[in-house]
Parts: sequence; C-alpha cells; structure tokens
Amino acid sequence: MDEMNERVFTPVRGELKRTAKQFMRGKNPSPWLVVLAAIALQNVLTLLQMQVTGLAQVLPQLMAAMERYSAGGDPDVFLEAYFTALGSAQPGFGGWLITILLSLAALMISTGLILFYVETVRTRKGGFGNLLDGLTKLPRVIGYNIMVFIFTLGWMMLPYLAMLALTFISIAMNSLALLYVGMFVCWAAMIVILVLLEIRYSQGMYFLLTRPEVGILDCITLSKQIMKLRKGEYFVLMLSFLGWSIGLYLMNLVLSMFGYLGVLLSLPLTAYVQMYKGFTYFLYHEAIQGRTYDPTQPLPPELPGDNGPQY
Repeated sequence: MDEMNERVFTPVRGELKRTAKQFMRGKNPSPWLVVLAAIALQNVLTLLQMQVTGLAQVLPQLMAAMERYSAGGDPDVFLEAYFTALGSAQPGFGGWLITILLSLAALMISTGLILFYVETVRTRKGGFGNLLDGLTKLPRVIGYNIMVFIFTLGWMMLPYLAMLALTFISIAMNSLALLYVGMFVCWAAMIVILVLLEIRYSQGMYFLLTRPEVGILDCITLSKQIMKLRKGEYFVLMLSFLGWSIGLYLMNLVLSMFGYLGVLLSLPLTAYVQMYKGFTYFLYHEAIQGRTYDPTQPLPPELPGDNGPQY
C-alpha cells in the first residue's frame, strides 16, 4: 500500500469523464451494445423472478388495494388484502431454488459488466463474452458482498442504538419534540454513514476482480486505505452524475405507465448512463494508482508491479 500511495495523484474529474466518453465510442463490439445486452438480460432475469415468486400476479392486487385505501377505504381491509396477496405469492422450495439461481445469474452479469469495463480500458479487448466471465468470480464476489454487508450492518447499529436511546429518553421526559428531533438526526446520520461506507468500499470490487491473489478482507482493507483521504473527492464525482440519475428516474417514472413497453423504451438511456458511470468509476480507480489511458493512443507499457487484469 505504501508503494501505491507513492504514485497516487489527484485525477481531474472532467478528464476522466472525457476519457470515459472516448471509450464509449469504441467499436467491435460497441460498448453501448454490450451494456444494453447486460441490462436487457438483467431485466429478463428480474421478470422471471417475479413470475416464479408470484409477484407478477400479486402486484396488480396490491395496487388495486392501495387505490381503494387511498380513496378512503378501511385500513383494516387494506391490511387484510395486503397480507392475503403476499401470502399467495409464496413460491415453495422449488420456486425459491429457481429464484436463487436467477439471482446468481444476475450477479454474474453485473460482475461481468465490471470485467468488461476493465478489459476494455486495460486491453481494448472487451466484448460480450465478459458478461459470462463473472461466473468463475461468483464465490469471491458473494463472499465480498457478505463481508461488506456485515461491516455496513455493524456501522448502522450506532445510529440505530442512538435512536432507541433517544426514544426511551423522550418517553421518560414526555417530549414529542425531542423524539422527532432525535429521529431526524438519527436518520440523517444513517444516510451519511451509508454514503461514507459506499465511498470507503468503492474500490474493493475492482481489487477483488483484478487481483485474484489478494484475499477478500484484504481487498476491503485496500479500498479503505486508498480512499481514506479521498472521500470528498469521490463524493463530488458521485454528485457529478446526479443530474443523469434524476433524469433517468423521472423518465422511468413516466414510462412505467406503459408497462413492459416502457421498460423497453427506457433501455437505451439506462444503458448510456450506466456505461458512462461504469467507465468513469473504473478510470478513477486506475487514476488514483497512477494509471491513465488515452483510447486514441497505443496501450501504455505496464507499470512496475502492475499485475494487469488477471481473471
């Protein structure tokens, strides 16, 4: 890690995003088509999960119950309809097994998409086949996600315990104002902690996928160390995509009225935004380790100690 810090410099956000757009204009195959295929596959897997679990049949019932309740219906009748609908969506053992397999397939696609960004940037050889490369990485990816979840849960217990303490204090003092203020502060603290943890562990998956010799916990440690003094810098990078995220959310909200047709219509912009962010974030990962790329120029020589995309 000390060697890594010696060749770290502050990346220019605008330059990273310009380089990302250059990679997005690649050919044979077009990165846009690869990302579009990945998102389409993920949507298909999600729809299959909804069918297997019965949620596809239950959602219309839940929406109808919600509309009746919003129009002034009895809350007890709404709750009874709600839990009855959920109870009818239990898929059984075979259904849960299929759901788990579909979830693993979706995780493989999302992992393969990251490998596509890595391969495209580092070797210019990214392609559709990368979407399946995540299969061999699944055990490490699952283990990594479990450990990050455990660490995140541990940190989130702090504001949760503080909220419980303030609740008891407010009850003892018979003060609703203290309860509301305490809940607001604790919820705000939870949001701040989640953002900080996302930044803290943001580089771990890249280390996990490109350095097979490094253990899962070591990947988390590397991410924590390399991002120790870069939280503000990375937060600004995240904010730079806020406009795209809001626009995409509003578009999906409008197109959701058209059902499956709306999902299809939203795919192009969804793929563009995801590809834009994916390339930029990986280029940031490379830049903070002293590696920069110019898609218009030949590949740079390997840096000393650089193991490359070993997967």
